[in-house]
Amino acid sequence: MTLDLTKQLHEILTAGGHPNVQLRLQPPQPGYKGIVAIPNNDSTEVVCFLDAFREIFIECHKILADCLENRTGTVPPDAFMATIGLLFTSYENRSALNMHERLFLERMDSSEAAKSLDQEIKYVEALLTSNIGKLNKSSSLWIWYRKLVVLQREMFTTAHQRVIEVCRQSAELHFANYYCWNTLRWYYDVLEWSNEDVTPLREMVRAFAFSHLRDVSAWDALSYLHSDGGAYTSSEYTRLAQCLGLEVQLKPPLATAAQARCQKAAELARELIKFIDTCDVCEWNAYRCLYLLLQYSHCNTAELLAQWQQELDSFESKVMLVRGCPILPQLAPGNDLLEDIRQKQMMNKKRLLHMVHEAQAGE
Repeated sequence: MTLDLTKQLHEILTAGGHPNVQLRLQPPQPGYKGIVAIPNNDSTEVVCFLDAFREIFIECHKILADCLENRTGTVPPDAFMATIGLLFTSYENRSALNMHERLFLERMDSSEAAKSLDQEIKYVEALLTSNIGKLNKSSSLWIWYRKLVVLQREMFTTAHQRVIEVCRQSAELHFANYYCWNTLRWYYDVLEWSNEDVTPLREMVRAFAFSHLRDVSAWDALSYLHSDGGAYTSSEYTRLAQCLGLEVQLKPPLATAAQARCQKAAELARELIKFIDTCDVCEWNAYRCLYLLLQYSHCNTAELLAQWQQELDSFESKVMLVRGCPILPQLAPGNDLLEDIRQKQMMNKKRLLHMVHEAQAGE
């Protein structure tokens, strides 16, 4: 077996051209076959057609099966390339991933370690930003990506990392991508505990959440970036490093980081209140994020939400109960879209204010 298609795919995805590579799996097209690279101004689109996808899987699976059945412990030279193909074609295949990780770490002991790591990161990033949902949302692949990030940070400290952009692209492709956003939260803690600038990451998440109102994972991440949840990440970073044979431990962030985080939470809470009112936001995700920001910021909640309380009091004074059902007497139910939006807003505002009052009563 020559693994020509696997080698071609790996070479294209890890070439030193533009870092923004978009891997796409497509059905057969007349006049095209195998793998096609289409360069654009700011990216390279790599299309793998289904016939090539199947051929990669069959070849690589046969090699891995032979390796697992071989009791002598010898590994053929093409085993590593076979695991590369299976990362792409066999989702959550733990046998393939375990062998791939072992063979890759052996390569890190050579003089080509920097090149091998750079190629591996590019390849995994291409998989995580592909249009294949099972790859994009693969928990095993995201954990492997974290390990690669740890390796790069500890062994090649000057290397540029694309974690923020990779997570943004992955999140754009698949709604509420939990493992993607969880990795971004993890990376935020790593940056903060390393006393590095977290502003670009915060700005990306804010912009994404404000433009994707229904993406609950994005809004959860936005609130998390203003919390104090880094202790667990620190211990996990140490654990991942130990799995890679590294002894490292993150130091707690400076005391000023907590103060800055609290201030940023208050600023974002004010911005979010204005955003909700200006854009008539009805989705609960934004309100829940606001509630958490208010808890993290320790700001004057009554002052910030005074206008909402007045609006709610005025709104509720017009509500009548007819046979136990709340109705606005001046409107026929469902006839006014703007009023329907306003009613949904009022319900969310009332729910948020109730949560705030309960939290204050429990203090």
